[in-house]
Amino acid sequence: MKLLKTIWQQHVRGGQLFSPSGFALRAVAIIALFLVCHALGLRQYTTIASGSAAPALGSESVGAALAVVYIACYLGLVIVAPVLLLAAGLFALYRIALSARHGTRQTPAELRPDSPNHSRRTPGA
Repeated sequence: MKLLKTIWQQHVRGGQLFSPSGFALRAVAIIALFLVCHALGLRQYTTIASGSAAPALGSESVGAALAVVYIACYLGLVIVAPVLLLAAGLFALYRIALSARHGTRQTPAELRPDSPNHSRRTPGA
């Protein structure tokens, strides 16, 4: 629980949502959500999408809702999570290239243009 609190404080309240670690954290959360849905057996309710009868759960609307949840998590796993991981990797490479260009090892916070420690190179300098 302490780990989740630390992650929450660093990424959500610390303003690091649009950072490589923030993108990777969201991708991991989507993957974990899909694994939970899969472990709960929600895949069997997706038969309603093909017109087959869903397993008896009480009502058809509950089965349809569970099917929608599973399909949304699956599409998140297949489409959104890879995009977030690619974005995290490209963003990290961009930061490394930017710090190498400036010739210093700057922290990610110092690489932001609104940071007071942000160094801009002027042409001819």
